[in-house]
Amino acid sequence: MEFFKQVLEGKIEEDKLEEVLDELNKSFPKNFIPKSKFNEINEELKLTKQQLDESQGLINQLTEKASSIEEYEKRIAELKIENDNKAIEYQRQIEEVTLNTQKELKKSKIKELLLLNNAHEHALDLLTKEYAEVAEWTEEGLVEPEKLIEKIRSERAGLFINEKVESTEKGKKAKPNDDEMSQLRKWAGLKD
Repeated sequence: MEFFKQVLEGKIEEDKLEEVLDELNKSFPKNFIPKSKFNEINEELKLTKQQLDESQGLINQLTEKASSIEEYEKRIAELKIENDNKAIEYQRQIEEVTLNTQKELKKSKIKELLLLNNAHEHALDLLTKEYAEVAEWTEEGLVEPEKLIEKIRSERAGLFINEKVESTEKGKKAKPNDDEMSQLRKWAGLKD
């Protein structure tokens, strides 16, 4: 309190000076802090503020990382769905190609069977298309091909070349006989 005493001396009467100093001594610890204590608290405040700023920076980084992770997880989920959809589409395409290949293989086998049994070459596509789907198939191939040929011959006899017909000249094909022409016209929807 010496500091106050030096400042107030000569400005306040001596008896009032003692009274003011006593009052200051009583209220000073409640309302004032020493400079050294103030400096210490001020340093602690600066450190605390620095730590708070660092913590806030870490929080901001973690928040950004968390949102990035959420975005990555969302993108991963989208890519998984996209991949699943593509897998389904590829499987559908594979099944379609397999089915088409099987159909073409069946047609090829029927066409080969028809050729071996003297079907007319111009009727091959028509007979193949008509009978490939109704023929019975297993994994080993056509079931009872002889019965199928018998059925086709009975239903479409005019579309097979008669083995007994001979050419009049060597190297030329014989013309179909009247029965074959009649069956061919009937089959094609033409009048006799």
